[in-house]
Amino acid sequence: MIFLATLLVAAPNVLSYDVALRPDLPARVLRASLSLEVDSAEATLELAAKNDSITVSSVKRGADSLRFTHQNNVLRIELLPASKVLSIEYEARPSKGLIIEEGWMVARYHTSAWMPCREELADPAILRTTIEAPAGFEMMAAGDRDPEQPNRFSLPFAAPHYLYGFALGRFTQTADGPVRLMAATVRGQQLQSMKLEKSVFAFLRKRLVAPYPFAGYTVVSIPGQDAQEGAGFAVIGENTAAIMESEPRDAWFAIHEAAHQWFGVSVQLGDWADFWIAEGFANFLTAEFAEEQYREGALEHVRAEQRLRRIKRRGVVRPLAYKSSIPENLAGGPVPYTRGQLVLAALEEKLGAQTFWRGVRSFLREHAKRPVRTEMLRAALEQSSKQQLGPFFEQWVYAERPPELAVQHTWSKGQLSVVFTSTAAVLEPIPLVIRADTAVKKVLFRGGTQTLTLAVKKEPSSVSVSAGALPLLIHHERPLAMLEHQLRRGASLSSKMDAFDQWALRCTPDRKDSCPNRQVILEEMRSSPNRVLSTFAAGL
Repeated sequence: MIFLATLLVAAPNVLSYDVALRPDLPARVLRASLSLEVDSAEATLELAAKNDSITVSSVKRGADSLRFTHQNNVLRIELLPASKVLSIEYEARPSKGLIIEEGWMVARYHTSAWMPCREELADPAILRTTIEAPAGFEMMAAGDRDPEQPNRFSLPFAAPHYLYGFALGRFTQTADGPVRLMAATVRGQQLQSMKLEKSVFAFLRKRLVAPYPFAGYTVVSIPGQDAQEGAGFAVIGENTAAIMESEPRDAWFAIHEAAHQWFGVSVQLGDWADFWIAEGFANFLTAEFAEEQYREGALEHVRAEQRLRRIKRRGVVRPLAYKSSIPENLAGGPVPYTRGQLVLAALEEKLGAQTFWRGVRSFLREHAKRPVRTEMLRAALEQSSKQQLGPFFEQWVYAERPPELAVQHTWSKGQLSVVFTSTAAVLEPIPLVIRADTAVKKVLFRGGTQTLTLAVKKEPSSVSVSAGALPLLIHHERPLAMLEHQLRRGASLSSKMDAFDQWALRCTPDRKDSCPNRQVILEEMRSSPNRVLSTFAAGL
C-alpha cells in the first residue's frame, strides 16, 4: 500500500478556481474572469487552455501584470515570488467542450476549452462559478447552488477538471425534490422522465448506502448525442434520450450517469489507469437497476457478453486496469465499460451479494471525495470477504489477455467427452457448467487441457458450456442443427445468445444454401418475447 500513497500524494499547483462567466450569446462568445489560488514553488505555472477556443488578454497578481505565453494548448505563466492568487482575463469561443447556440450555452468534460485549468487527476481543486446572465435565463454549474446568491455555484470538495461544467440560457425547467431538469427544446423536455430520475436516485441511495455528495442533481437536455456526467449534473443529448420514445426500459443513460455521482465524482479516479472503476460500476449498476425495476438484469449482462465477443473480433487487446500510470487517451474504449461490468458481476457471484455490497459500501465510505486506485477496491472486498483476491484480479483485471477457453465435444456409445483447452495460464480455477440436454455437470477448470466424460445414453441435441458471470470467452464449435436446437430450447438466455452469436456468423445472407432454416429461425427470433433475441434478430 506504500506505493499507492506515493502515487496519490502530489502537491497541487492549483487549490481553487473562482470563475465569473459573462456569456454573450448573440456574439457566440464567453467572456470570463478567473481567479486561481496557487500553491507552487515553481517559477512557472502551466495550465491547459485550448488555443482554438481560448484567447487570454491578461494575467495578473494583484496590480502586477505577469508574463505569459499561450502556445500548443498550454498557457505558461511566469510567477513572481509569493504568487498565491492570480487573475486571468480571457474569452472562449465554441469548440469541442463548449457549445454555444441561439438561446443557450453548455460546457462539459473538456474544461480546457472554456477555462484554463490543470488537467492532472492528481491535482483536483475547488471550483466556484458565478454566472452573469440576462434576466429570465436558467442556469446551473458544477457543485451546489448558493441559496443566497442563485447565480453562484461551488464545489464542496476538490474534484478533477473533467467534472467541471455549466449550462445557461432559455431552458425550460422542471423540478421534483432534489432532481431538476433543464431542457433546451420542447422535445428534450418530453423525452426526459422525472419519474425515472427519481426512481434511479431512490435505487442508488438504497443500494449504495452512501451519501449523495450534493444538495441536488440537474439533468441538462440538449440536442445531440451527449451522455456526460459532471459534479452534481449530467448532460444528456436528445438523440441519446430518444430511446425513451420506443422503449423506456432501455434508458440506460439515466442510471449510468447518475451512478457516476458516487463512482467518478465522490470516489474519484487516482489515475486514468483505473478508469474502469467509474465506468464498470456505472454499467454494473445499470444492470442491477434493470433487475430491480424490470427483472432484466440477466438481459443486461447478456448484452455485455455480446459486446465482449465483438471487442474480441475487433482485435482490441488491453488490460481492464493498468498497474502503472497511463495518459487519458489510452483510458477509454469499450473494455472498461463491458469487461468492467462483467468483472463486478463475477465478484458479486464469487463473494455472495451480501459480502460484495458490504465491501463496496466500505470502499465508498472510506474513500469518499478522494482519488482511488484499483488496489483500494480489492482491499475493501478482501476485508469484507476475508478472502485473498490477488489471483482473481491478476487474471481478470490486470491481464492484457485474460484466459479464453476452446471447447470440443464428441459422443460415442453413451459417453460424452468434452475437452477444454485454455489460451493462457489460469491463475485461479474457473468454475464451469456443462449441459447436455437435461444432464448438468459442474467442474473446476485449472488450465492447460482438461477432459470431462459424461454418461449420456443418446447423442445429445444440445451441448453448452458456461462460466457464470466471468468475462470468459468460450469458443465451442457445434453443428448447425445443435445451434438451432439450443436457440429454440436453451436452458438460459445466455445459452441461447451463445448459440445465436455463432449461428448468425455462420448463417449470413450469402450462405442461405448452407442454412436452409435461416428465414424460419429469424422470424421465430424476431417474434420472440425476449427483447435481446428479437433485437439482435431484427438487425440481421
